[in-house]
Amino acid sequence: MVFQGNCRKTAFSGKNFPTTRLWPHTATDEGPFFLSLEGIRSNVKTGPAQKCVFFSLAVRLFECVTFYRFVQKIIEVAAGLVFREGKLLITQRCKGAHLAGLWEFPGGKREPGETYEECLRRELQEELGSEVTVGELIESLSHDYLEKSVHLKFFRCLLLKNEPSPIGCDAVAWITAAELDDYPFPEADARLLEKLRESPELWRTE
Repeated sequence: MVFQGNCRKTAFSGKNFPTTRLWPHTATDEGPFFLSLEGIRSNVKTGPAQKCVFFSLAVRLFECVTFYRFVQKIIEVAAGLVFREGKLLITQRCKGAHLAGLWEFPGGKREPGETYEECLRRELQEELGSEVTVGELIESLSHDYLEKSVHLKFFRCLLLKNEPSPIGCDAVAWITAAELDDYPFPEADARLLEKLRESPELWRTE
């Protein structure tokens, strides 16, 4: 196989060529996004020609990841941390939805023109039938999935009226800090979950 780069063309026999594909065939195929430069290096024999190919692969990988970042869909999400009597409200994602069956903090996607606070009040009304007051921002983070990047903001919320019901989710639960590990959450919530475990003051509602 022949590569074109900043060095001369180099022909390779199959035994010297890296076995990992450079470009994904489908949206879920692993391709360059899961490659590492060390992984590429380990598949290439040493020598001037091979070093040239390693450099070409590294540049190709950088180009692929940069393009992926450019076209990746960005979703902004507001989520509520509703505390009551030492417990926190969580909801279970619907069957058939992205990350179905996992537990999360109630909320949803921000619509164009909405503030995060407006989004959160609307989402909790639609998802749970509850009215809340949106308070301070507790955590802000981002998480990349293969097909999208999610930007999340978590706000403390006070339940004003209407007990939460599973209108737009499969189930609701009130849990203590000690019970956080009993429920599977999306990877995107990992940093927040750690903060909740280590910050007992967040659970106080007085």
